[in-house]
Amino acid sequence: MLSSGRFKAPPPRSRTWSEHRPARLHAAYGVLIAWWLAVGGVGLWSATAGRRTSAGRHESATTTLLWVVFWVVAVLALLVRGWWGGPKAWVYVQFIATALGWVFLAGMVAFGALAVRTGLDASGLVYFAPGVLSGGLLLAAGRLLSSGDVRRWYGGN
Repeated sequence: MLSSGRFKAPPPRSRTWSEHRPARLHAAYGVLIAWWLAVGGVGLWSATAGRRTSAGRHESATTTLLWVVFWVVAVLALLVRGWWGGPKAWVYVQFIATALGWVFLAGMVAFGALAVRTGLDASGLVYFAPGVLSGGLLLAAGRLLSSGDVRRWYGGN
């Protein structure tokens, strides 16, 4: 699926820091990096929140913290590689942003339907609004990365 059609990676080219990049490329990767840092921040915050086990002892969050930091750094490396000009990273990021955007929006539609069915509670908006915003931002970033000027910059059709 990632080797044909819309998600086909062109051959790599060498890039420089001073090379002009399309504004849509900057906007898409800026949105994705900001979104990922926010998700990582929430992950770090929840990992460091004091939790008690069933025995009443505080649970060690060291392993969780290490995994959160690992994934934040790994995905940021993929995003930076895509911004730098890596065509395979661009294809992966474009696909993941589009797919996750639809997943977030479909989940929020299901969440909204469940909220209406069970009785609308205003406190649920704390979860609904960020999900809709995340889905919209991810879809917008995926669309920006699939625009014609970004495709031409990467060397695609």
